[in-house]
Amino acid sequence: MRTLYFTLITVVLWSCSSSKLYYNKAERDWLNQQIDAQNNLVYSLYLLGDVGDDTALSSPVLSSLKNKLTQADPTNSGVVFLGDNLYPKGLHKRGHEMREEDELRLDVQLDAVQGFKGEILFIPGNHDWQSGGVHG
Repeated sequence: MRTLYFTLITVVLWSCSSSKLYYNKAERDWLNQQIDAQNNLVYSLYLLGDVGDDTALSSPVLSSLKNKLTQADPTNSGVVFLGDNLYPKGLHKRGHEMREEDELRLDVQLDAVQGFKGEILFIPGNHDWQSGGVHG
């Protein structure tokens, strides 16, 4: 009986699946449409996550962001750091052996957005909160 039940459920679920993509009729040719990005652009939002794990002084991602931001219109663009800005366990207390490295990691991130007049938001992630530790 279990085999019959399992087979029936499998057939029902499998019959509902599809590998064909469905688009609204007005949007079916979206890949071939020419879009003038400058005239249709409403807001540019740059999202970055886990940048605190990169210990390099010159991160390619942050360098690219800095370059993009020099060309961005600050009235309609912003940057969001999506957390985990400091590895492995957030900002250590002053005097801790890792404090200098923590500050360096933050400075590199701040340098990437320095001078940008648009919106900037840093969201703390689990590593920023000491991975949920007592002192996070």
